[in-house]
Amino acid sequence: MVKFNIRKLSELEKFLKEFPNIKEIQNLRKRIRTEKKKTKVSKPKIIPSKNGNQSRSSAMKKYHRYIRRIRDVYFPEKNYRYIQKQFKKRREEGTSSINEAIWQNPSP
Repeated sequence: MVKFNIRKLSELEKFLKEFPNIKEIQNLRKRIRTEKKKTKVSKPKIIPSKNGNQSRSSAMKKYHRYIRRIRDVYFPEKNYRYIQKQFKKRREEGTSSINEAIWQNPSP
């Protein structure tokens, strides 16, 4: 995609005024006008950022809900810490004693 400079577009527009008013020139003028509008409208949007503690908190909540869900549905006899260790082992080494299908979809 070609990026246009507003200054260059206005110079081209002035340059096209010297030519006779034929269909091709009119189309070029329209295209230049639309490109100028596109460049003026595109301003960077400021997105309000989350507080660092809030983003960490939400990530930890997701993690603990995931671990708790696996324990409650598939391994009620195992303790929470065992499933945490297996999750860490799976994440680091790629293997764990818990089946891969359970990690992919913890719902029953």
